[in-house]
Amino acid sequence: MKYFCLLLSCLAMADMAAQKKVSDKEHKAKIAASASTSKSVISRDTLYCSGQPKAIAMTIEENNMTGDNAKAIYLSGGSDVLILVDRLSYKNFGGQLVWYYQIDFPTLQMSCDIKEGDKNGTPYDQICQFDLLSPSGLDTNKVFVFTTLKGQIPDSELNGRLSKKDTVTMMRSIIAPRNTKAPIQITDENLYQDGVMFASYTQDTLKSQNGDVRHFLIYNSKGVMICSATETKMNSHEWRLLCLKDNQFESLAFNDGEDLKHILEFLIREKYL
Repeated sequence: MKYFCLLLSCLAMADMAAQKKVSDKEHKAKIAASASTSKSVISRDTLYCSGQPKAIAMTIEENNMTGDNAKAIYLSGGSDVLILVDRLSYKNFGGQLVWYYQIDFPTLQMSCDIKEGDKNGTPYDQICQFDLLSPSGLDTNKVFVFTTLKGQIPDSELNGRLSKKDTVTMMRSIIAPRNTKAPIQITDENLYQDGVMFASYTQDTLKSQNGDVRHFLIYNSKGVMICSATETKMNSHEWRLLCLKDNQFESLAFNDGEDLKHILEFLIREKYL
């Protein structure tokens, strides 16, 4: 992406310029405010979470439409941009201007949207709340939870302006040949239908703003991830699915306790598996 070259080539000069813009007193006050309020703050091109430095947050591009800057978030000394945050706008069907942030995760080919004024805070607050950044990079499982719960602005609301869709690999289109009407059998982490292993899955418990939640990652027969499914609240049986073949979000609810089976039935019916 064009961001990478611009970012890495201008890093040294930008860092020096940033140091001059914020005095030591202002810088320390911002960090203290972050620590006392458990909020995020960006000072001297560094993102702080609860007063602790997490990553570089560099302005990389001026947005011609809004006049706002896009920011790239990456680890000090790292070569990959981990998160891109851009403030954008659109007019809804009522003609009202709606502002939102598009959050991209380039290395994972994933994205989500957060409307301005979201009750959970700024995009940077929520990056901190979900603890997406670790000393070694992105916490992939937490990013799946974050993007799944946040979702994208529906095309129907964008009044003809489609959300940006990420490119997906051809491997995600591979569906194991079998009788897709046959009963689903779950053996350990492998999934069978008509005697054919058509998929596999992993299950764990992750932390979110709603407390601990159940989380499934579902893979096709080639071991390529097809879906991230996150329960909105523990044992609610209400799920948010991110289908990675086309980056579509779905909401499903069940009442008989066979959640995984019903999620698989949906993915089969919609030709993801």
